[in-house]
Amino acid sequence: MLHAPLNPSAYRVLDIGCGTGAVTAYLGRKYPGAEVYGIDLWTVPPLEGGQPDNVSFVQGNFMDTRDPRLGDRMDFCFSRLLVMGMRNWRGYVSKVHGLLKPGGWAEMQDAVLRFFGPDGVEMKTGWIGALRDGAHAGGMDWNCGGNVAEVMRGVGFEGVRRWEYMIPLGTWDRIPEEARQSGEFDGPVSPGASKSLIGKMLKGTYDEDEIEEFKTQAREDIERQPVYIKFAVTVGRKSAPQMFSNTVKGRECKLV
Repeated sequence: MLHAPLNPSAYRVLDIGCGTGAVTAYLGRKYPGAEVYGIDLWTVPPLEGGQPDNVSFVQGNFMDTRDPRLGDRMDFCFSRLLVMGMRNWRGYVSKVHGLLKPGGWAEMQDAVLRFFGPDGVEMKTGWIGALRDGAHAGGMDWNCGGNVAEVMRGVGFEGVRRWEYMIPLGTWDRIPEEARQSGEFDGPVSPGASKSLIGKMLKGTYDEDEIEEFKTQAREDIERQPVYIKFAVTVGRKSAPQMFSNTVKGRECKLV
């Protein structure tokens, strides 16, 4: 799941927009010596399998929280699927950069909301066009997963890298084996989740009858053939001061 080359001895980890808390718990188990925090607008429900002792949750908006538990610098900041809730990506990435310790890593996993058929050709059907309209009307960045690398570089991250995956919509039994292997990174997106996405993104842009028609179109497309979306993972590191010897004065200095 994780792509950032994080030191196993990381001390402070933050999961931003943690949702159900499942990834936060995973991080807590992966880094048992760390203080791991998850923050979300909503209360995190009880975790299946229990909450690791080193995991704590904060309810609030990451962009304006003043919770003292998040006051110290982080070794690692992680976020996943903020496409529906984030409107100010540069502000968000800048805040993450400011929260990290020098040498700390950020990893942002998000959608590139383009849809492809099994032949790799991009789909241009009515429900996809409607999703684009809804994203634009709601101030969302339809291509946030593809754009965030440049934003990270712009606010000062170094060593920025990006990976792209094709994530199937629907159930595994309709996905070719080679696509299953690449999709194991995140698993398939269920038809129910796809319908929920359409409903949320089109609300206020189309009326209820139109939204139901687009949901039907999407369901029929997904049932007829494998449909994929792109999913991007981007990592970057906050620069750390380098040490060098000043041979003239014979003392060690920080290069900043």
